[in-house]
Amino acid sequence: MGNKGTTSANVEPNLVTAVIAGSSAAIVQTLVTYPFEFIKTCRQLQKANAGAIFQIAESHGRDFFIGCNGLAIGNALKASSRFFIFNSTSKFMANDSGSTTAPRVVVAGLMTGFIESLFVIPFENIKTTSIQNFLILQNRSKEISDAVMKAKGTLPPPSTDLRSNKSPPQYLFLKVCREIYNTRGLRGFTQGSSITVLRQIMNSMVWFSTYNGLKTIIDPLHDLDAVYSLFAGFLSSAAVVAITQPIDVVKTRIQAKDYSKHYKDSFTCLFKIFVNEGIATLWSGWLPRLFKVSLSGTITLASYQAVENTVNLALKENPFAAE
Repeated sequence: MGNKGTTSANVEPNLVTAVIAGSSAAIVQTLVTYPFEFIKTCRQLQKANAGAIFQIAESHGRDFFIGCNGLAIGNALKASSRFFIFNSTSKFMANDSGSTTAPRVVVAGLMTGFIESLFVIPFENIKTTSIQNFLILQNRSKEISDAVMKAKGTLPPPSTDLRSNKSPPQYLFLKVCREIYNTRGLRGFTQGSSITVLRQIMNSMVWFSTYNGLKTIIDPLHDLDAVYSLFAGFLSSAAVVAITQPIDVVKTRIQAKDYSKHYKDSFTCLFKIFVNEGIATLWSGWLPRLFKVSLSGTITLASYQAVENTVNLALKENPFAAE
């Protein structure tokens, strides 16, 4: 009886902490970093420089948070399980002595990326459609203004022909969900699944591998302090952006509402971008994504640790214990 109670006490708080700390950290980092996500997605959906994007949203700062609620939900589901899944898979991959070698860390990262990607795919589609609908409305206003002023506008690579829409584009969460379901069915929520899974796997593999490699170089015997953790997190994030940015660009294009008019699949999309728009386009939005990924990593680590400590402290308290 005593042993069983001890096991439950040890396991249950860890599960509670993983869910609460992970989801709380995800919501915080999404709110803080979403303007960078918005700019990145705009750059990937259409040929517009950062100045033009700021002009688009200058009248309403809240425009930079279009699609944020959907992504916050997806990230909360993803991040609440990320470290728990990685720790579990790392222990599963550990050898008889309990240590985890570099190749096994890579495999654990792959498994983590695959599992967590299943949570975020529908919400990535909602976010992309929300931002694209916003750009469609902005481009429509710009085209009218340019026609009056006889100025030359910038046309996005994906078509934004409003005549294909039976109703005006919407970018509010529930209305976007309704639009996706009505125009594309349930498949609209899983659009770009393969490329999203690949991106998540690569993100996790590169980040965890780089972070663990740096930790081994800096201090293999002890946990890193706050300064070294931030440093290792930033370098790991930079590695993620440098390696996976083309995948992220293709993912955004494939999740566009009218992608089938332009791209047959991910490989066709990659080829057409390379041939028609140049190799530099494959790294569109890399700078805002670097800021976003870097801040996401540090904010998630710091928030996760803070909430974890608070929850663990709270779980130790027993308000019904006898004095």
